[in-house]
Amino acid sequence: MKSFKVSQLQELRWILPGLFFAVYHQKEPLYTKNQNTKFLHGAGDAGYGFLENDWMAGTLDPLPLFTALIKFLYLSNAIEITYIFFGVLLLIYFYSLGKIAQNLFPELRKTAPMIIYLGLFFFIHKANPSGLADQYLLGKYFQPCVFGVFLLLSIERFLNNHAKTASILLALSAAFHPTYLPTALIVQTNYTILTLIKEKQGVQKAIAPLALFALFSAPLVIRYIILFSPTTEVLYAQAMDILANQRIPHHTDIRLWLESESFQQLGVMLLSILLIKKSRLFPILSSLYLIIVLSGFYLYFFPNATLAFSTPWRSSVFLAPLSIAILAGWLGQTCSPFFEHHKKALPIVTVIIGTLVTLLTIRQIQKQVNAFERYDNGKEMNVIDYAAHHASSEDLYLVPPENSAFDKFRLETGIPILINTKTHPYKDTEIIEWDTRCRKAQAFYSSTLPEKQIQTLADLIETYPITHCIINSTAALPAGFPGRQVYRDPHYTILKISREKTGESG
Repeated sequence: MKSFKVSQLQELRWILPGLFFAVYHQKEPLYTKNQNTKFLHGAGDAGYGFLENDWMAGTLDPLPLFTALIKFLYLSNAIEITYIFFGVLLLIYFYSLGKIAQNLFPELRKTAPMIIYLGLFFFIHKANPSGLADQYLLGKYFQPCVFGVFLLLSIERFLNNHAKTASILLALSAAFHPTYLPTALIVQTNYTILTLIKEKQGVQKAIAPLALFALFSAPLVIRYIILFSPTTEVLYAQAMDILANQRIPHHTDIRLWLESESFQQLGVMLLSILLIKKSRLFPILSSLYLIIVLSGFYLYFFPNATLAFSTPWRSSVFLAPLSIAILAGWLGQTCSPFFEHHKKALPIVTVIIGTLVTLLTIRQIQKQVNAFERYDNGKEMNVIDYAAHHASSEDLYLVPPENSAFDKFRLETGIPILINTKTHPYKDTEIIEWDTRCRKAQAFYSSTLPEKQIQTLADLIETYPITHCIINSTAALPAGFPGRQVYRDPHYTILKISREKTGESG
């Protein structure tokens, strides 16, 4: 009974500051950036507004489990619960890293080393650390990538000899965000080898967790093979070129993202790995690091769009926070002898760190308040609000495809749009259609010749059933424009398309 209470106390030592971290970590409003892509299929499937009519919402869904969750929330009129879900995932993130650090550095069970660890951890996370190529694990809002915290929890469970649970958690992280599958497979392979060879345990004990991982991962892999296999080699190569070299080169082109900061990140990761070379975590992190370095070297000299689109440096989003936890844990343990000999220093250091963390938290909360105010006061919100209150099932809006202010238009209004550059599909034929729509829409907005602009819009109306068009209020409306103004503010104007002028009926 006494050991149980001690164990409970040890858990609370990480859970309580974890709750504080969940408040501390900066958050952004609902319908921020990637949420407008990741929530779309779920919103459409739930019949939110009229999004079931949106072309993009009807494309093949790459995130079936996440979409099922979002669909359930929309059907329950509870999409705001994603704020709570994000907080829970932040808690799992903090708890997992803390327990991993404690496993590697047992001195963290003592008060002084743990306080040093917490101070360093909170201070470093003020900058919201990320992986290579502008990729990240947490971000500032609820989305599929945040479920990568289950991979960290998986590592914690494995280090504490719960191999089966660790394998299930690995599969869960990949199920919510399939791009984690290669990383999860590498980690699971390490689990199996460490259990089978290094730990000198029986084959059954090593194979059972692997079988669980395969069992939970197989449906995802089979579905992906069936739905997203190349239609033809030519179409697939064209689609990969569009995504890797035009849509997300900041993630995929190593020549664009490799800079001095990247080498600093790699250096910190390497240092943290070397600090734990005698632990079971060493081969896991070493294999991930080696793949990053080798694939990066290869793609730098031999560019390949398909391989680059897989972002083989994705595992850096796990190595980055693990490096922070390892370095903070090592420093905490290194400082332990000092506090053993200078017990009066502990209260002073505790007050200093507590004060700094409190001040940082106040600043972080103010940033969050400012972010919500900026969102609510965005100059695009009035036109979006008007569209939402005058929506009908026939509506299809043409919005500026490259203006990120309108990325949230679909989810704020429930109205389909023709296209935007933010939200793209994953099937090769759909990627090509998406690119075609983007180019046609942008041609209208970027045209400076009135005659060409009119013709471009006429072509769009003839091809797609567009009912409304949003333009800048400062833009002059060319003579012969096939529509009438139904809304105008100092920033944006809504034009209702008149199809009679294009020769169409109804």
